[in-house]
Amino acid sequence: MEVVEQTMPVRIVEKIRFAFVWFFKLMVAYAWPVVQWITSANMLIDTKKDETEDEKALAEAFDGFDEPDGMIKFVNYGTDLILADYIHASSDENQVPYVMKRCVDEIEVRGLHQVGLYRISGSDREIKEVKKKFMKHELNLDLSDLDIHVVCGTLKDFLRSLKDPLIPNAMWKSVTETALNSDSEDFYKVVSRLPKTNLRCLIFFITHLQKVMEIPENKIDKECLAKILGPTVVGYSSADPSPLELVGQTHVLAKCMERLLELEWWMVSFNVMDCQAIL
Repeated sequence: MEVVEQTMPVRIVEKIRFAFVWFFKLMVAYAWPVVQWITSANMLIDTKKDETEDEKALAEAFDGFDEPDGMIKFVNYGTDLILADYIHASSDENQVPYVMKRCVDEIEVRGLHQVGLYRISGSDREIKEVKKKFMKHELNLDLSDLDIHVVCGTLKDFLRSLKDPLIPNAMWKSVTETALNSDSEDFYKVVSRLPKTNLRCLIFFITHLQKVMEIPENKIDKECLAKILGPTVVGYSSADPSPLELVGQTHVLAKCMERLLELEWWMVSFNVMDCQAIL
């Protein structure tokens, strides 16, 4: 009887210990992953909140600020935007996106005589680094130490990133058909009907390319530029071209680009007359 009385409390303690061990195992197996997931979710929310607050603080800090050339709007280059999204709101309408202005300035200062402008590829790694700097809205960005082909590559990358090319998809048919089948006067008229921002940027870029063509040392002529930059400047007939369109429209893009490079831009008749000031 005494043995039974002594073993009863021991059995109860063992059962309690056994239950506690299994409860702990269940907690580790099921509850702990849930705790980790909740913690990670909270950390992600806090990170997003911090990023939003940083972007807001940056925008407020530069609210109303004009970079000396009046070319900056605080948006992220490479986020599927149109040209107008890159123009800083200002009373001065003679603007092009800062990345275009900065790259063209650098090329014309020290790169016009470099062989293979826009044809030779720059380092992808360096182009990505420069792109990040533009996305961080760095003012007075110094490009002087970069290989000139990296600068050209950055400019091409920016133009390719636009949701709508310099020749908008909505006007692609009329522009390309006129380029292929009409005389210069009709082509002038069609091009002059481009949206104001697109026309301004097109004039700016084509005028720069005409300077490139004037330098024999760089070995870049009109036909070469037309083949290289036709898909970037003119674009295809749709935002998401099929493989058949990519192949079939290559000649059209090159021919249209040649016509653009041949234009005497001061003769273009358009409504935004102050665009002439950037030539």
